[in-house]
Amino acid sequence: MTTMFVDASVLFGEAKAAKAAGEHGRACDLLRQAVEIDPSHAAAERMLKLIETLPALSFTYTRVVDFLLSKGMGFNEQLVATENLIRKYDLRVGVELGVLYGYHAQHLVEACPNLFLYGVDAFKKLRVGNGYDDVTQEWFDGLCSKTRGILEPTGRWQLVRKTTLEAAASFDRPIDFVFVDADHGYEGVRDDIEAWWRHVKPGGFVCGHDYDQPEWPGVRRAVEECLGKRGLKPTVDRGFVWWVRKPV
Repeated sequence: MTTMFVDASVLFGEAKAAKAAGEHGRACDLLRQAVEIDPSHAAAERMLKLIETLPALSFTYTRVVDFLLSKGMGFNEQLVATENLIRKYDLRVGVELGVLYGYHAQHLVEACPNLFLYGVDAFKKLRVGNGYDDVTQEWFDGLCSKTRGILEPTGRWQLVRKTTLEAAASFDRPIDFVFVDADHGYEGVRDDIEAWWRHVKPGGFVCGHDYDQPEWPGVRRAVEECLGKRGLKPTVDRGFVWWVRKPV
């Protein structure tokens, strides 16, 4: 009896075709099969890049992300880049704009024992075309409860359930860094940087995610515009993470 071996690259190709055809559930199943065959970080990163533009439905995105994390894979480059920045400069108080599943926040709180992190997320649909057009408010509420259940027991994380701009208007604590990862449109990133800049201490950091991601060209444009008018340039780190130190 002959056993047929399927190359992981073939499955990635089939998953891409399924995604293009709108068969998101099948695309996820094929991606998981591919990573079973090729359990490398490179494969996980390839998988993540493909699913980033899938609708953020519970049966699609959650299944894939949970699968990757169960394998100890996915998000590694982003997590390491942010963690290294926090550790190197002993950053104690931070704000993350955009929480969603809380995986990034969970890693930072667990890896950086001196860190207290605020998570800002309205957990609701804010505009069309931001990746959540097919998601219900019930889904957002359920995700919010799940995320809080993961992070609040640490004692070093607090949810601010407001929009990023509402939170900026009422926030009254100086912070060592802000991580911009909420609305990925040009206006959203621009407005978040401008609104939160004043809250960062001199010598602190303004940073974020998805710089140079093909799916989100507005991120780079907004970052370069906001920093450029201040005579600054971003450092682009691994995992599409960018950061800049606020002048003293």
